[in-house]
Amino acid sequence: MGKPMEETYMDAPLTSRKFVFEKEQFKGYISEYDFGWVWEIEKDDEYYHKGAALSEPTSIRNIKSMINVFLRLSGNDEAADSA
Repeated sequence: MGKPMEETYMDAPLTSRKFVFEKEQFKGYISEYDFGWVWEIEKDDEYYHKGAALSEPTSIRNIKSMINVFLRLSGNDEAADSA
């Protein structure tokens, strides 16, 4: 599913990576860049998925939402509903 976060995103420099959320085997991280935020999800400590958002709260909401989707797809509806 793509590649892990690098030092730039769309040629804009990223700030340091910040851990923001963990659920089951998933962890979420964010980094700020010049005009928004990049979020990244790891599964079992390996890169899994990433995206972009215009604000920090939105990037955290996106992480939580995507982790719930991944949990539901894996059949773990109970864990997904507890967010």
